[in-house]
Amino acid sequence: MNTLSRQFRGLDLIAISLAAILAIGLAVFVPMQFFPWILLGLGVCAIMVLWASFGDVMSLILVWFVAVACFSYFFWTKDVPIPGTAGFNITIDRLFILGILIVAIIALLMRRLPYKPAPKVLNVIFWMVFYFTISLLWSGFASIADVSPHFRLAGGYYFPVIV
Repeated sequence: MNTLSRQFRGLDLIAISLAAILAIGLAVFVPMQFFPWILLGLGVCAIMVLWASFGDVMSLILVWFVAVACFSYFFWTKDVPIPGTAGFNITIDRLFILGILIVAIIALLMRRLPYKPAPKVLNVIFWMVFYFTISLLWSGFASIADVSPHFRLAGGYYFPVIV
């Protein structure tokens, strides 16, 4: 009940004002066939800001684990072509981890998420991921497997490091 009775801060009023201006601008300038998607996007953005303000980022990570288990690569995939490469696959768990990262950044900016320095072992992990990325760029994106190498690199190394 404490969070509902807190005083408005200047950042909250700025966020509300920006959301209102964005909503009015989208209502005026966006074609009507895209309007439901724009409303969905505004709703997701509002939920992200509210979660960053009142929620817990750790619970989002736990929900992400459930999303990874339930909505795997075979559930839904959207291929995004990138010129010169094999492209990039967007999946539900990748969109969710991007949302968690955005919520964490918003919470850090609002000073709701405490900043802690990374453990020393994370330096080794970052160098390992850097090496794997350079190796992938050097060897190419082609593979004889069903899943491309960048998909394995993102799912196996990038996202766990982010979490």
